[in-house]
Amino acid sequence: PVGDDLAGFGNDSVRTLCDHFQPTLARNGFDEAAVRREWAGVKAHMRRQPRGQLDQLWEHLFQDQQHRDQFSNILQLVEIVLVFPLATAAVERGFSCMKRVKTDWRSSLEVPMLSKLMFISIEGPSVEHYHAAQAVQAWFEAAPNGRQFQAEL
Repeated sequence: PVGDDLAGFGNDSVRTLCDHFQPTLARNGFDEAAVRREWAGVKAHMRRQPRGQLDQLWEHLFQDQQHRDQFSNILQLVEIVLVFPLATAAVERGFSCMKRVKTDWRSSLEVPMLSKLMFISIEGPSVEHYHAAQAVQAWFEAAPNGRQFQAEL
């Protein structure tokens, strides 16, 4: 946005964020009246920023202590927005994994074991690259007094 468009740009969004996160922001000393002035100041910096380099502007505002102090309230809102996931793919993968792991035969799994199995499923090696012999050896060696293998013939 440029010119008059920039003057009103984001005002409603800032207001919505302030309203939605008000309890959290209040605990961190957020000044809602100051955020409007700070947002206008950030937009003034945007106006001077070369086109296509807004990411560098935000980086500068976060890294420069003078700007962090000057724009402390609006930067709190920006930090909140930055932690929002941009997509739900990771969450959807997690639910798909849980559906694969927690079958009817495993319906009584407790949360800690389900979490471990899901972690292995998501982060572990593929079946083709998994070496069971190494895992069994590590399991044998992990016991305080060693484990005894008894094969029945």
